[in-house]
Amino acid sequence: MQAMFVDDIVNAAQDQFKGLVYDIVLLVRDWGFTMADIDVPVFFWQGDADLFSPLEHGEFMAGLVADSEFHFMPGAGHLATLDAASEAFDLILDRRGSGARQQG
Repeated sequence: MQAMFVDDIVNAAQDQFKGLVYDIVLLVRDWGFTMADIDVPVFFWQGDADLFSPLEHGEFMAGLVADSEFHFMPGAGHLATLDAASEAFDLILDRRGSGARQQG
């Protein structure tokens, strides 16, 4: 995951960082919904050493989504959440499997 992220940054630099500009536009533009409108399960991972997004912001965002789980990663920085990919996939698949069992 980290190698993919670094590769993305290198490739973005070759395109004059247009991707970064597009990301900034997405951050400031109205998306047409609020966090409270989300009605599917959402998992949040947040470290307390993230210099870009404070821990309190992650906790606040998770609190806005009715069906959310917040996972605290002590000492983790902004990119450390990439290390949680395996855990994320396991949680998603587990939630999906238990939902299917409940409906069937």
